[in-house]
Amino acid sequence: MKKITLLFALIFFVLNWQTNAQFLESFDTEIPSTWTIISADANSTYTWRYTTDNPHSGAGQAEMHWESNTHDDYLISPSFTVTSGVSDKLSFYAAIYSSNWTETFDVMLSTTAGNTVADLDVTLGNETATAVAPNHELFEYDLTAYIGQTVTIAIRATDTNRHHLYIDDFLISNITACSNPSNITLSNIVSDGVQIAWTDNAGANAWEYVVQTAGTGMPTSAGIATSTNPTIVSGLTSETDYEVFVRASCSASDFSSWIGPMTFTTAISCLAPSNYAVSNITTNSATVSWTDNANASEWAYVIQPAGGTTPTGTGTIVTSPSVNLSGLSAATVYEFFARANCSSTDYSDWTSFTFNSGCNPFTAPYSQNFDNVTIPDLPVCWSKIVHSNYSDDYIQSFEFLSPSTPNVIKFTGRYATLILVSPEFSDLTSQQNRITFKARGLISPYGDFIIGTMSDPTDENTFVAFQTITLTGNYETYTVNFDSSYTESNQYIAFKHGGANDPIYLDDFVYENNPAAISNNRIKGFNYYPNPVNNTLNLSAQDNIEKINIYNISGQEVMNITPNSLQTQVDMSRLQNGIYFVKAQINGQLTAFKVVKK
Repeated sequence: MKKITLLFALIFFVLNWQTNAQFLESFDTEIPSTWTIISADANSTYTWRYTTDNPHSGAGQAEMHWESNTHDDYLISPSFTVTSGVSDKLSFYAAIYSSNWTETFDVMLSTTAGNTVADLDVTLGNETATAVAPNHELFEYDLTAYIGQTVTIAIRATDTNRHHLYIDDFLISNITACSNPSNITLSNIVSDGVQIAWTDNAGANAWEYVVQTAGTGMPTSAGIATSTNPTIVSGLTSETDYEVFVRASCSASDFSSWIGPMTFTTAISCLAPSNYAVSNITTNSATVSWTDNANASEWAYVIQPAGGTTPTGTGTIVTSPSVNLSGLSAATVYEFFARANCSSTDYSDWTSFTFNSGCNPFTAPYSQNFDNVTIPDLPVCWSKIVHSNYSDDYIQSFEFLSPSTPNVIKFTGRYATLILVSPEFSDLTSQQNRITFKARGLISPYGDFIIGTMSDPTDENTFVAFQTITLTGNYETYTVNFDSSYTESNQYIAFKHGGANDPIYLDDFVYENNPAAISNNRIKGFNYYPNPVNNTLNLSAQDNIEKINIYNISGQEVMNITPNSLQTQVDMSRLQNGIYFVKAQINGQLTAFKVVKK
């Protein structure tokens, strides 16, 4: 942080902040209370104030606020004594908000050290600011005519209906034949150094610079001599705020004023890993690699389920920027942390990324309503393929227009390739299953969903279309039967945006056995009666009857029991009259049949 700095011997009076030495006010955190602000125009609301917008240096500057009236606003300095060769020069930087609004201002002086408008009896200059912030223009004034006098300086804003006038780095210094440098620039900032460059305006071939902790203020003694511009500074401390001052050395006894400060922060000494990548994912293993940014030869890593805290321990040590992970749990979101160990005492920060472990194949029944995810994520074991020239094309979970709150899957990108891929279903090829889901479009014509299957969820070229569904503007429940007409060997179900208007929405996905599809599977020794049934349905088999599911004509499950016996009775007395599908699982085999309830 920049401060008001007294450079040589000074006398400091608390009441009027009077000095005969040099001082710098950079307005880094405020307009100090030792300064006086006067609004002498018709509107006292809009006058001088502190701002952090585009300062010449540091964190802030003084700003004349816009108003439609003609300005007559004064920013008056503390008093100081003009001393030959010490404090006989005024300089500051000024800028404007936009080239459309130049700003006029007067630079005034009070020979009585007063801080009222009537006290300002000298005009040092009538100026126009034209540099657009963050660029600033240097204004300088010779005060030798007032040597021995105690004075105050005022910046008086005089323009009308303009935008903003900025004032920064107000400096009282000494007149010298050695012109000040300008345009200090900082580059190649590393953990322990910086490159400093400047514009020489004195025809000098020698300069001095000071690099010191930010907030120290204007140097009070000689700096480090250099004959090189730009010059490289080393030996700094990493992750530290510094400020830079430069002055020209025209002779052994003739120096320009110090120019600055320019502030910067040194880089982290041990840079953290980045660009994580994961490959060879299985249900219990994966390979993770990363980019080393610290020229390290050792790293530490921690693998944990996502949602935990940043590691506090040392982690597991590896000597290459990759690791083969094992012992993972299937269908789990993991967070992988790594850090560089640059030495026994110097470590980078932990950085991390998340990935999903592989999923074991599912079998019917399976359902997903997309509600237990953090937007915009997809559920574990689901994936997507998005190919587009536009960054706003996507597939993601979305909290809007869901038929079963809170979440839905949203597809956006009518000219993109958008494919949502389900988990793997090992029984998809059995020709005995189906899916149901809810979907809708938003803008007419509402678009299509192309339902297909894939052998590789990462390769869109394995997509095989199976059925196309034309959507409406309302949620409807759709059913796709993977019956005898499904002859592919693919085991992933995929939803592809049909390319019409978007967005389109998907929710409440169900993968289940199709009672009608398995009804032709007759199991030896299995019997059921009566049909039609009034109250009790009797079932018997030569092997264990493990499970019985009963569905209505709409496909909704209305009953399920697990008898685990060779004979059982099902009480259907509470069911309404109508047609029902009964699915029985006997020693791992499925069969289904239709019964009529009277």
